[in-house]
Amino acid sequence: MSEKQVIECLLHDNASYDTLALVPEDFTDREHRAVYLELSKLIEKGVDVNVVTLFESEGLNASLLASYEPFTAANAEFYADEIKEATRLRQLNRVSMMIQDQIKEKKTSDEIITGVDQAIFSIAERKSNEVKMVKEYVMTAMDELEAAFHNKTALNGIPTGYDIDEKLNGLENGELIVIAARTSIGKTALALNMAEKMALEDYVVGFFSCEMAASYMVKRLLASMGKVDHQTMRTALLTPADFSKLGDAAGKIYDTRFYLDDTPNIHYEELHAKARMMKRRGVQIIFVDYLTLVQYGEPKAPAHERVGELTVKLKTMARELEIPVVVLSQLNRLAEGKEPSLSELRASGGIEEHADTIMFLHRERDSCDTKLTIAKHRNGPTGSTELYFNEKYTRFENKVQHELNYSNE
Repeated sequence: MSEKQVIECLLHDNASYDTLALVPEDFTDREHRAVYLELSKLIEKGVDVNVVTLFESEGLNASLLASYEPFTAANAEFYADEIKEATRLRQLNRVSMMIQDQIKEKKTSDEIITGVDQAIFSIAERKSNEVKMVKEYVMTAMDELEAAFHNKTALNGIPTGYDIDEKLNGLENGELIVIAARTSIGKTALALNMAEKMALEDYVVGFFSCEMAASYMVKRLLASMGKVDHQTMRTALLTPADFSKLGDAAGKIYDTRFYLDDTPNIHYEELHAKARMMKRRGVQIIFVDYLTLVQYGEPKAPAHERVGELTVKLKTMARELEIPVVVLSQLNRLAEGKEPSLSELRASGGIEEHADTIMFLHRERDSCDTKLTIAKHRNGPTGSTELYFNEKYTRFENKVQHELNYSNE
């Protein structure tokens, strides 16, 4: 019934055609589908379509056209939503049949899950991509503004746990945040410290470690949290006190929701599929360590093109999943020994163009004093904060807090 009624609404008001965002495949009745197809072609050509116009078209059922009674479009969206819901249910039914077929074909569970994940995402993606009126966003915006009004100290985004939050206002949903530094300055340590702080504050965290194995990352995490010399831990010269500290750290992180994937040479499509799975499990922020270790594009293409395209993909993923995506990136050799600038991002100006926020981590090789600088901030101020790097524990602390702790010891 909804198929006939939505056509009648469109015949009354062609202007609602774009808002409804239906496609011919949404119509299960063959003759209604034919009418809608002709109607859509004429509207897209700029023709003012009514029943008389359709009678002039060939191949349509004349008695069906005569049955149409154009009336107010006030309920058009309701009928369109019913049609689209029926479409989604049909698509989900096809997915269930696809699963049965693939089981009979003796496909592996991983192959089946990957196919199902992509199919379901495609179904969900159409719904999320539908065009909306501004009024549909107004209440959400007002709710956020009201929350900020009543809690003057609240951050809009997820706190990093460092003083840089005062300028960032936290890491916000849909944003691509890049943390860049030269090799061995501590990018991974900082990202892991941030992820740990977030997880301990009950945020659900996803972390892609493209360079280091998960077992090594977890040992670094435990050493940092427990304040145990990670070199001592690696050489198995732990004292009973050290082991007790590691046990306490393990107990804290064990109870968090911290997802860690260490697939080497991961392709973007696999990372994207796993990120969607993490999102369904409640993940609120994703870290990627690091950019140029994610495979994407034609291998023979210039590096700057591949990195630029990958940056666009990661930004799109952040918006699609509605979470912050933090990506680590290396700086080129021109940044050695000096404070870095945007021109020294390795392999691509596309990073500078598409990232919402770019931060540089800088310190001299023989120093613990570190500067974390916001070089680009699309939605706020730039600036920097001072950190202290405890190399023994591979742990960054706010410098002011470190000095206060040191003076109290």
